Amino acid sequence: MSDFIKKNTYLITVIFFIIMSSIIYKGYKINLEKKNYITKEVVTLYLKNNEIKDGIVEEVDKFNKANEEIYIRLRLTNDDFDNIVHTKLANEYDIDIFEYNGKTLLEKDFIKPLSSIGIDLSNIKDDSFLSYNDEIIGVKYGSAMEKLMYNKDILNNLNIDISSEVNNVDSLIEVLEKIKKEDNNIIPLDLSLKGIHDVFTIIGTMATSDNTTYPTFWNYKTGEYDYNGLKEVLFKLNYMYNNNLINHDFDTKLQEDLFNDFKEGKSAITPVNFYQKYSVMDRLEGMNLEFSNIPFNKDGGQLYYYTYSRTLVLANTNRTDNGKSDDEIKKHNEAVKTVFEWLISNEVTGNLLEKDYNFASFNYEHKEKDMYSEINNNEGYIHLKEDPTEVLAGNSDMIRKTIYSMIKGELDINTGIQKLNEDINNFIKNNSRNKDVDLDKYKE
Repeated sequence: MSDFIKKNTYLITVIFFIIMSSIIYKGYKINLEKKNYITKEVVTLYLKNNEIKDGIVEEVDKFNKANEEIYIRLRLTNDDFDNIVHTKLANEYDIDIFEYNGKTLLEKDFIKPLSSIGIDLSNIKDDSFLSYNDEIIGVKYGSAMEKLMYNKDILNNLNIDISSEVNNVDSLIEVLEKIKKEDNNIIPLDLSLKGIHDVFTIIGTMATSDNTTYPTFWNYKTGEYDYNGLKEVLFKLNYMYNNNLINHDFDTKLQEDLFNDFKEGKSAITPVNFYQKYSVMDRLEGMNLEFSNIPFNKDGGQLYYYTYSRTLVLANTNRTDNGKSDDEIKKHNEAVKTVFEWLISNEVTGNLLEKDYNFASFNYEHKEKDMYSEINNNEGYIHLKEDPTEVLAGNSDMIRKTIYSMIKGELDINTGIQKLNEDINNFIKNNSRNKDVDLDKYKE
């Protein structure tokens, strides 16, 4: 043992120094936070620990150093975000601003309207809001645009020009057939429809040209879910499936596997969005890439932002006063208001976007810079203004499984469409969890 120590003295010293530095730094941060609890009004911000992490840490640090009256207590959590936030809200722990994560927050009265503390939303002019009946309860802080990503080297070898050849789903099929004919070992279009939001944003976008529906299949004219416009798209996806133009494991394949296939040249085309931009730039560095919007089934479609966004909401601290006086509550609400408005300011959202940490659609003007900038191109994209999907208790398993079965030919498409129209609307209307949502308010 002593010989080992003698031979590795330098290494052991370095490791010891790193460990001690980490302990000292952590102690410093804890003491600093304790000090700020005493001298400043503390506002707690809970976010998921993902691509926004480094950028938001930097911005919060700048805020805390510059502001003498308010201290932002930033907490970033991983896969257990939902459980942590729900537990803290249920037990009335300090939490002020956090990411929306579903219907339970409304049922438990865990969130309150942004108007309750007078938040100024005047700089948001593109409907980046989450509405609950007549109330705005959140701001869609981080959005994304779904794109198709092409391996341009494969396409160039086939003399395929994406900019002129992919105008709709039919022309996409023609490109896929060219790829398949040239090299049977390449997956022409590699898909992952495992998540409901990928089903919405890819297939639902294709179908917007065939009905007055959002990608979520909510019909904003009739005020119900309507899958009739999906019929033609499903017939074409079934054709792609039967002719091996898409991967047969589209319903189970993970995003990680899509990246690996694409990087290794096993696939020619795959979907990506802004949330994955860093991975594209980092892991696919050196590849010759091209991007385009998701094609519509026919002319007349509408581009919508990815149906899942990073949406900021307010914790309903009014459920209990926690022994605070009216003046203390007023002072704290003013601090929360200041922080929320700071978060959605042009300065902060611009700083985060500049380094691809977050895409706030309400503060962006597309300017082409390089090959990857097309991932940021939001020209023609709009938000789902009158869509209740995020405030309803739905049945994503039923939607996904029925659509999978139709694509695979296991279920007749006409029968499946009728089944979805009946079953989903009955589920929504008869579910007691949805009695609080006035669906008539979600019509254009």
